[in-house]
Amino acid sequence: METDRKINFVVYIPKGMETPYIDKLQMSDSSFEEVLKEICAKTGMRYELDPYSVILVPKDLK
Repeated sequence: METDRKINFVVYIPKGMETPYIDKLQMSDSSFEEVLKEICAKTGMRYELDPYSVILVPKDLK
């Protein structure tokens, strides 16, 4: 039996930074982590996980 899971996403875009955009992302038989890595590679972001969310931030932001 599969359980429905909800995932919160938080995207942090500093003032003055252009909003990242992906026109299309096609992946099959990919894990959630693989999809996140591909999104980050295409947008110049990185992800952090906390117990309640996936947080996307610019790669160069400390």
